[in-house]
Amino acid sequence: MARYYENTSTFNFSWDQVACGYWKRYPNPQSTHVLSEDTWSRQVKDGCLHTKRLLTKTNRVPKWGER
Repeated sequence: MARYYENTSTFNFSWDQVACGYWKRYPNPQSTHVLSEDTWSRQVKDGCLHTKRLLTKTNRVPKWGER
């Protein structure tokens, strides 16, 4: 089961710094719950970057995600 999630944030750093940090989040030694990360699609629309990613995790689905 998949759910849609959208988030908008403003960072007081250059675009290069924010993008580099965001794309290098996983995998890392502190986030052992994330097993893998795959980029499904990426496109720029109206000057905005839209990315769909698939993460494989070890954690259970949160309560709000259960049916």
